[in-house]
Amino acid sequence: MRSRLPMRFCTYNPLSLRAPARLLDVSMHLKGIDFLVLPGTRCKSVLNRPFITQATSHHFAIHWGWGRSAFTNKAAGVSILLAKWINRKNIVGIFSPPASL
Repeated sequence: MRSRLPMRFCTYNPLSLRAPARLLDVSMHLKGIDFLVLPGTRCKSVLNRPFITQATSHHFAIHWGWGRSAFTNKAAGVSILLAKWINRKNIVGIFSPPASL
């Protein structure tokens, strides 16, 4: 079981994930990373949902989009990508901060 092996962490600002293939490109080039944080995605929140999930060939992605408020702009948005070998059953919850922050 791989859970006892070292994990590789990375943060990378893609400047935008809005282009259709951009997430796939980032995931492919960083496929050896187990836990990847992508700030500055410029992706807008979808239907007022706090987050959405997506799968690529190498990662499971959780996206928090930006929305209009006093403390954000269109350069915001963040994604976390987890390597496919990480069992999603171990994710006990996905939490978003309160709107007041």
